[in-house]
Amino acid sequence: MGRGGEAVSDGSASEWILQRDMHVHSGYSDGEDDFEAIIARAVDIGVRRLAVTDHFEIGRPNSVRVPPDQYLHAFRQAQDLAARKGVDLLLGVETGVAGGRLLCPDQVLAAADLVVASVHEIRPGECGFSPADLADLPEEEYWACYQRQVLQAARAEFVDVLGHVEGYLPARWSRYPGALDFAGRRRAEAEIVRRFFPLSFYRELAAILRIRGVAVELHGMSCSPRLEVARILREEGCTFSIGSDAHALHDLGHVGHAARVAGVLGLGPRDFHPLCR
Repeated sequence: MGRGGEAVSDGSASEWILQRDMHVHSGYSDGEDDFEAIIARAVDIGVRRLAVTDHFEIGRPNSVRVPPDQYLHAFRQAQDLAARKGVDLLLGVETGVAGGRLLCPDQVLAAADLVVASVHEIRPGECGFSPADLADLPEEEYWACYQRQVLQAARAEFVDVLGHVEGYLPARWSRYPGALDFAGRRRAEAEIVRRFFPLSFYRELAAILRIRGVAVELHGMSCSPRLEVARILREEGCTFSIGSDAHALHDLGHVGHAARVAGVLGLGPRDFHPLCR
């Protein structure tokens, strides 16, 4: 089992999930590989629908570094290659939100098939704090600020999927001595969400998601959100998305968390975003 805990094909009703990966990064942003290598890997492991969701987030260093025209031209060529190999390749973006607006260039946003909104940093101004206040905020207030930004992202126009709500958190890692590597940070995140993310927050979030038609990502690399959270979201009428958040070929298709949650909760295709079906 890899870091994302990929599922083993067992003929279950959720096996179709293993043929989807709607959150993958290429070398154009902070991934390691080009489009051609990603397509080849998808063919090898049986992923038949794939969204490359490179970072387009104005002001962040890991965003796509070439002009939008150049990126979109290269992507359209990759789509043609993918189609010849039996892979449905979708143009996705992963971006942030500030002031209620997506931080993605309009040209890319207009072309995208799938928009994933994720909170990668705490923006003090969004929560009424100054940057100088942020370092000294108690953890409870810090994570309440994060949750307000998640709610803001869910309300933003053009968003299809809310990315890694309980994973890849923008934590102040110096406060967590065990968070020295990938596994340590995931353990720290599990403790953070247990302590500071009340289930009532997810009921508030679910009301927005349901109205806006925004899906919640079942995030492969962090195996989040928790099963109890997914259960609440399902009970509240929300839908889900399937994504590894792969930045390297060996992580592409690590969507076992989505398959396991689907198996436990009895999720079918209609419980997922239409592009996942």
